[in-house]
Amino acid sequence: MTRGILLLLAFCAFAAAAMVNRERRAVNTEDQQEPSLLTSQRLICEPQTPCAWSIYKPGPKYLTLNLTNTYCVCATGTVCQIHEDDTSVNAYIHRCRPPPQEEAEYSER
Repeated sequence: MTRGILLLLAFCAFAAAAMVNRERRAVNTEDQQEPSLLTSQRLICEPQTPCAWSIYKPGPKYLTLNLTNTYCVCATGTVCQIHEDDTSVNAYIHRCRPPPQEEAEYSER
């Protein structure tokens, strides 16, 4: 009797999971099949959001790893460049900023 109830509950759980809309599922397998669609819909990084990190070894700051933010991309007209050196985690933090020549123009105003 108890075994039958457990089987019925398991079946109902699987049936309910299958009825969840694709947009609400935790894993969307369609994104893995169409990477071009995924890249065209990425968000624009906010000014305070890092676009990349460069991890280095302490001392002479030898770069060991470069990580790019895959959640968002820099807006048109901005570039991902080093913005700060976070010595507590031994990493350069990159943020989306105007190219260097435009940045100099902004500071003169």
